[in-house]
Amino acid sequence: MIPSAIPASGSMTALSLDAPIEDLKLSKRVRNVLRLSGLHSVGSLLECDYEKALRGFGPRARAELACALQSNGFAPPANLNPSELDVVSEDVSKLLGQMEATLRSWSARLEHFEARIREVTAVCRASGTLQQIAALPPEQQEMVASIEEESRRFNRLAGHLLEMLSRQTACHSGEPLLPR
Repeated sequence: MIPSAIPASGSMTALSLDAPIEDLKLSKRVRNVLRLSGLHSVGSLLECDYEKALRGFGPRARAELACALQSNGFAPPANLNPSELDVVSEDVSKLLGQMEATLRSWSARLEHFEARIREVTAVCRASGTLQQIAALPPEQQEMVASIEEESRRFNRLAGHLLEMLSRQTACHSGEPLLPR
């Protein structure tokens, strides 16, 4: 049987094994995952086999629980503490998802921008104004040049994002993060 915790300095009482998990002051998400897994008391947390996968209970949640148990005087189970690699792997997965979302967003913007350029170019060709750009006032010529420069920057950015995404995908797929 695991003894109840020794009160931390400055605290009035220690938590008992029968104390509800709410007394650990965990985040709502972590409390919900634990409750759904049938863990309702501090004692049940200390006896749980964390080697089994708990849905939604990743390295960050494990670290939060271990810290809460430790700050209340309990020694967290050895199989609760996440490895640094697990935490970094979770961070890389989140970053990869953010990069994919950003790439999709910029790709959509680029496609819209290129479609608009094609539309304007077609209208200019049809009306014979493409040759008249040289005859435009300087501020309008600057605007045309600015649009062309933006198009080139979008293309470069899309290329960089695709390259970064392919690198992250390679890293996430098990290839070494750094060359050996």
